[in-house]
Amino acid sequence: MQSDGRQDESLMIIFNKTRNMTLSLLEGVTDAQARWLPKGEVNHILWHAGHIFVLVERCMFAAVVGSNEMPTSIQEGWWPLFGWGSRPWEFTAEDWPSIVTVREALQAQTVQLQDELSSFDDAFLSSPITWSDPRWTGRPKRVVIVHGFFDELLHSGQIMQLKRLYDTEQI
Repeated sequence: MQSDGRQDESLMIIFNKTRNMTLSLLEGVTDAQARWLPKGEVNHILWHAGHIFVLVERCMFAAVVGSNEMPTSIQEGWWPLFGWGSRPWEFTAEDWPSIVTVREALQAQTVQLQDELSSFDDAFLSSPITWSDPRWTGRPKRVVIVHGFFDELLHSGQIMQLKRLYDTEQI
């Protein structure tokens, strides 16, 4: 994917800082804590963590492949649980993976994305997305990648807040 040999390190810096924060927030979270839902909320820690995985995977796939197909790297059944437009309250406890499973998926994704990001140069990142989603078509590939990382930051913030609320409720 490199054309001029210059790598764009900015995305790697943003990704590493973001993902390290996400993984750190999930460290030691129990399944009970991950599935806890305070009054007025519709998404628990487990949903936010899984959503981060599927969203970043989908954004990277859109940038690299430009296809509307679902990436095979998203585990079967995870899109209905964690994808945009999902309705987590419609699923039973048995439908959800453990928080450990999701955290391990995020760790494996981290290594894969670091490899991918290190291969992207400015020419690749500036080239237009061919994904048919009208929000993205023709925009530079880096835009959908940055969107994925920005969304991860937003959901990590939600995880942080839910952990604080959980700790407060347990006192």
